[in-house]
Amino acid sequence: MKFKNITHALFVWVAFTTLCTANEEMIRCPEATKMAINTPYTMEVFILVDETTYFTQPVRENIARNVSALIKQGAVINIIGFSTYTSTHHTSLKLTERISRPLRENELYNLRVKGVGEYEKCINTKQEFLKQKALAVLEGMYRPKEQEVAKSDILWSFQNISQNAIKPSPFSTKVVLIVSDLLENSSVTSFYKKGDLRKIESENELRRVEAEKLFGAFEGSFIFVIGAGAVDVGKSAYRDHHTLQALRNFWETYFERSGGTLIAMGMPILERVIGE
Repeated sequence: MKFKNITHALFVWVAFTTLCTANEEMIRCPEATKMAINTPYTMEVFILVDETTYFTQPVRENIARNVSALIKQGAVINIIGFSTYTSTHHTSLKLTERISRPLRENELYNLRVKGVGEYEKCINTKQEFLKQKALAVLEGMYRPKEQEVAKSDILWSFQNISQNAIKPSPFSTKVVLIVSDLLENSSVTSFYKKGDLRKIESENELRRVEAEKLFGAFEGSFIFVIGAGAVDVGKSAYRDHHTLQALRNFWETYFERSGGTLIAMGMPILERVIGE
């Protein structure tokens, strides 16, 4: 499925960014500005949530643990919903926030001890606040069990988001957490056969991606996935090893050719929390 109005998509992105940044400015720790910290942010995190995938409670708990681990001091945090384009589903920025990093030793000179303590307390408080805020946003994005969405434009969404959000990021460290079953079902291709996951031929699918110019621009990002190959409600509960490996092979090559590095793919959960 093609997004026919790119200009509209970019307008929505800018509008959301402006609104969320304004809210962030209101809760920024005041001492950070007074201390004139250089480069207060050192990394950017993109949490991409497929709003057409149903996630069981164990998967949601795994998502929560890993999102909490990514909300670090010195990070810019973005949560983006994606997958298909309908009247109720489309790519949208749900949250963007930032937390200043801790003070470095050379920045402590000539600062009031009280000011330093207030600043550190503020960023610690804000970090915990943002964890709760992010988890609440995620809960509102999860697809209800009874709701079904027929199509999933994952490839187009990745191309759109990476070009318009990840590539322009000025940070050398970019972490992308993708929360999705990664099962494309669009006019470009479908990873389904008779309603269930088929064993895909990576080379054939990659040729389709190339023909449609749908490779992304992940620009050196470290990529993690939760939910890959997840079984939907009422579907077969079995996924064989060869079918899942074929799915992994496709996405690993896709991300590599899109400038990113797939670090870990949870099928459906990550066995280790990101950063541990």
